[in-house]
Amino acid sequence: DELGSLQERSSSLESQCATLEEEVRGQAVSLQEAASAARLKDEEMKKGASERKQLENTINRLSAELKDALANRDKALLELKEPMAKISQLSADLERKTKEAE
Repeated sequence: DELGSLQERSSSLESQCATLEEEVRGQAVSLQEAASAARLKDEEMKKGASERKQLENTINRLSAELKDALANRDKALLELKEPMAKISQLSADLERKTKEAE
């Protein structure tokens, strides 16, 4: 009788072990899939960070170029200020002399 009880208990434990093994295999597959998804996400984040850094560098370079271009424009405008004033004066003189000649 005790032997039969032990055999039943052993059979029950074997069944529980088989069920647990199946659950563990399922969890292992799920963990592998999660790890794979995490690696892909990590690669995407690294790529995104790299692209963001490249964009920041491009923005900084373009900003510096714009600053230089504006400085050059301001310098050119200052250099033109005196000749433009001279042209305005000569134009006014010409207009005045034209009126005087009429």
